[in-house]
Amino acid sequence: MSDAMAEDNVGYKVVAATVVALFLSFAAVIMRFIARRYQGMRTYWEDWFIYAGLVCKLGIDVGGIMRELKRVNCFKASRLIIHSAEQWTRKTPRHIDA
Repeated sequence: MSDAMAEDNVGYKVVAATVVALFLSFAAVIMRFIARRYQGMRTYWEDWFIYAGLVCKLGIDVGGIMRELKRVNCFKASRLIIHSAEQWTRKTPRHIDA
């Protein structure tokens, strides 16, 4: 596999890891909010800082994901498709002689 193909795979792995981390952080904040409401507690200043931090994380992560997808798709996706097609067409079927 060429360096460009390995770089593309790393880009998609970074995007996947970012999406998983973003999902987990949203789940944790939502569970905290539900727990506060369930216990009858008010939202205090630390909760608002958590919400603000989550909004900042969302903005940073979405920007990074978009930049990474743009880099991978616009500049290297055509080479990835061509490389995959070449690899697939090089495979010759095995014939069983009867």
